Amino acid sequence: MNVGSIVKILDNNEWHNLYGVVKYIYKGIAYIFCVQYPTYLYVAKPENQIIIIEE
Repeated sequence: MNVGSIVKILDNNEWHNLYGVVKYIYKGIAYIFCVQYPTYLYVAKPENQIIIIEE
């Protein structure tokens, strides 16, 4: 997963099945932007269920 990667979030929460773009990565944690929640970034740690759609 890199900055700009398109991903799908599969975690069991309100972000489930949403697509997003990795905005930045800091210390191994990706911050994902989704248009459905434009004022928030999804914090994706290694244990989260994220599928990379396009690098």
